[in-house]
Amino acid sequence: MVLALLLVVGVPSAAAVSVQLQPVLKGLREPLDLRAAPDGSDRLFVAEKGGVIRVAHGSQLVERPFIDLRGVVGASGSEQGLLGFVFHPQYTENGYFYVNYTDKNGDSVVARYQVSSDPDVADPATGSVVLFQPQPFPNHNGGNLVFGPDGYLWIGWGDGGSASDPRRNGQSGGTWLAKMLRIDVDNGSPYAVPPDNP
Repeated sequence: MVLALLLVVGVPSAAAVSVQLQPVLKGLREPLDLRAAPDGSDRLFVAEKGGVIRVAHGSQLVERPFIDLRGVVGASGSEQGLLGFVFHPQYTENGYFYVNYTDKNGDSVVARYQVSSDPDVADPATGSVVLFQPQPFPNHNGGNLVFGPDGYLWIGWGDGGSASDPRRNGQSGGTWLAKMLRIDVDNGSPYAVPPDNP
């Protein structure tokens, strides 16, 4: 698969806009998330649905994966797999990054890993589960991760699947499903709940 950037050239008038696609990376398999290296280098990190995060220096894809999580990631369903990742705001100091994936049973996991002494390779032995959420169906898993301006990790999880949210998870305060979660990964073990969370 080719990862391409959409370039809009021209003024913002609809009649004067031309659109071009420019290939950036080739050789990816079902890329779902892309992050720039947080250290100012030219590296891009790409998460593939099957459970691998790849590194690219400019437009050159590094052969060896940054991390290969296919041993724990379950990607058999169309909405399952390695669904997102994010670097810790102090990544250059602590080397932490977080992944959101469905495991071999189809349940959702947020885990923390750490880079090795090689900046292009993470250490899979450093994996530590932060959150675990059973999934009642194989779809609607969500998966985005970001660090908000408050420094907390924000996690987007879907409603648990099937059609039309049959378990009404979106209306329930008793489940993490169909929620934006916000946790403090710098305090607590493995996290603390921010005091102003609802």
